[in-house]
Amino acid sequence: MNRELCTALHCSTRTKCAILFMGQNRHFITAPPEKRLNMLSDAKKKANAKWDKAHMMILGCKVRKDFAAQFREACTAAGTTPNAVLKQAAEQFLKEHAVSEGKTAVEECA
Repeated sequence: MNRELCTALHCSTRTKCAILFMGQNRHFITAPPEKRLNMLSDAKKKANAKWDKAHMMILGCKVRKDFAAQFREACTAAGTTPNAVLKQAAEQFLKEHAVSEGKTAVEECA
């Protein structure tokens, strides 16, 4: 490719898609910036999993499949997720029903 075309591609696609670089007769195509932010190394994934195991817990409840499907649809229609709705309900419940004096877990996380 000629230098003018590579320069044009670099300028026109800088923020939208792949970037083409010229260097010593090689063409390098990198992921767009928004994709690069989502790529985690194996070491980072392992570190995240270790932290989650030590500090996080899954809360759940058993419901009928049709109820779960309706709940997911309602959450999607409202522009949220089931996890966000359940977490908000748990936080509200803890605010209203504090069992110990001092800060609650919700206040410590904020």
